Amino acid sequence: MFNLSDRPDVVGDFPTTKNAYDRTFKGDGRDTFVTKLSSDGRTLLYSTYLGGTGWDGGNAIALDTATMLISAGLRKAAIR
Repeated sequence: MFNLSDRPDVVGDFPTTKNAYDRTFKGDGRDTFVTKLSSDGRTLLYSTYLGGTGWDGGNAIALDTATMLISAGLRKAAIR
């Protein structure tokens, strides 16, 4: 499902994997996620949330030459 900004919205329980960095939604209405599917798109290989307690928005994702994930986006968090 896509929202008014043509960005995908996940409705219901979002699948994360046992080896996920973070398995819990913590966003204030928005959270970022990273998911890896098998080459045929049928098997969930890895899926995790990224972000903190404020809203988060993922804008870019890339892999470096060592296949390390690099993500970029926006985050709203309280300043203490």
